[in-house]
Parts: sequence; C-alpha cells; structure tokens
Amino acid sequence: MLKPTYFLLVVVIALCSISNISAQSGTEFVWNPSVQLNFKTESAWSFNIGSAYRNTIANMIGEKADFESQHGQFSQGTNYAFNSSHKVNLTFTYRFNKVFREDKGNEFRITEKYSFTKKYSTIKTGHQLKVDQRILADETIHRFRYRFQVVVPLNNLESDAKKLSGVFSTEALSSFSAMAKPEIDQRFTAGLEYGFAKKAKFNFDIEYRFEDYLHDSNDRFFVYTSLSYDL
Repeated sequence: MLKPTYFLLVVVIALCSISNISAQSGTEFVWNPSVQLNFKTESAWSFNIGSAYRNTIANMIGEKADFESQHGQFSQGTNYAFNSSHKVNLTFTYRFNKVFREDKGNEFRITEKYSFTKKYSTIKTGHQLKVDQRILADETIHRFRYRFQVVVPLNNLESDAKKLSGVFSTEALSSFSAMAKPEIDQRFTAGLEYGFAKKAKFNFDIEYRFEDYLHDSNDRFFVYTSLSYDL
C-alpha cells in the first residue's frame, strides 16, 4: 500500500524527469494548475465552477525556470446523471488570452460531454465523448474527442478520504475550421488521484500530446495539478 509520503516523492521524481526531457529535446513543457468546486444536489443534477491558469516553462536548466503565462480561464458546468454509470455535461468556459499575450484574442468555449463508466472488480474504466466549439474573434473551431480511461486503486481503502489511485488515459481529438486544415491529435496521460479529505481530491497528471500528426506535427508535455472540493 502506497503512503502519502511516497505519493509526494513520485510527484517530485516525475517533475524532474519531465523537465530533463523537455530541456534536452526542445519539447514544450506546460504547467496547468486548476481548482474546482462541485455542488451536488439530492436530484440527478449537479453543478461545478472552476478556474485554471496555464504557463509555458521555457527553461528548466540553470539558475531559475523561465515561466511564460499563456492564459487564465473560468468555467461553469452543469451535469445530469442518468444513473451511476451514464452522465452528460454542458460546460461554458471563458479564456483570457489577451491579458497575457497581446497577439492572442480571448476565447469563449462551449463543451458537450457524454461519459460512461464501468467497474471490473476494483478497476474502473471510463469512456468519454466530447464536442467543443471554440469561439474566437475571427473563427470558430469545432473539435470532436474520444477518451478511454482506466482508474486503478493503489491502496485498499474503501472511502474517498486518503484513497490513492493511478489514472491512465488516451484521447483522440480532431479539429475542424473553415480557416485551417483539419487537425488530428493524440494524447496520452498518466497520473495520480489522492483523496486527502472526505470531500477533497488532488490530482497530478502528466500528459503527452502528439499534435497535428497528419501535417505539421509537434509534441508537448503538460503537467496538470488540480484541486477539487465537493460542497
């Protein structure tokens, strides 16, 4: 059984490994911290609000890292659960790009999502279908996404408090716009989910993105740190 101390050690080792890969290969390294509040009701409906901030770490070797802010964002989501396995979600997101980068306009995003989960003994699998509309000042980008996820418990606790799980997923994403060629991406994610309190969770995820691999391909590493709390 993994203890929280080992969990923190894994986080430190992963960050150091990714930073070395990024510095040696020139691959872009991005950190995306976020927080979210979940509002549950006695019905099938639930709601959430969240905030996130993204920055690129341009230099990971030397006296200090060079952080370059990309954007901040706020989101509001509405969820409906048909049962414990089938759920739909509608989320509105406003992304502030221009505050940090004058050459980029702000973005309004609408996301529709359907998710299905199934449990096999202690392992949980999840399928997610998602559609995005990224509304920019001069164009709208339509994105279609499918993600498959596996959640594996790393300790024997039944309650969410102090529960530690490994999370692994892959996502295929295609983007279409009247002003650009279609783009197809593939994403691979591995992470840890830790319920450090009864209603609070912390997630640490490392994501590798292989973007636009049919045309002008490039790759990026993302590190996601997120804190969520159920009200």
